[in-house]
Amino acid sequence: MNKALYLAIFAVLISGIASAAIPTILNLQGRLTDASTVALNGTNNFTLRIFDAYSGGNNLWTETQTNVNVSGGIFSIDMGSITPINLTFNADYWLQIQVNSENLTPRRRISSVSY
Repeated sequence: MNKALYLAIFAVLISGIASAAIPTILNLQGRLTDASTVALNGTNNFTLRIFDAYSGGNNLWTETQTNVNVSGGIFSIDMGSITPINLTFNADYWLQIQVNSENLTPRRRISSVSY
């Protein structure tokens, strides 16, 4: 085989390895309701925090997204699109969601899904 073919094969292999890296933006989708489970509508400010424990613990990352559209209770946020998430994801992490001034409980464990 000639050098150009080896180089092409190497480039394909490297691009596959690079695309297998942990994403730095995580999609969060949810349903927002009031205390009576009635779906909310409108725009809200979300503050997202990642902790290293279910309660207490260290705040490892924070991002605030303003004017998030909520329709029929459904919202979608790309976490890390404003403040990069620079975590190794080699341990359990817990997500704390604050909507406007209200902290939602409990914290949710971050787990992986296919992408």
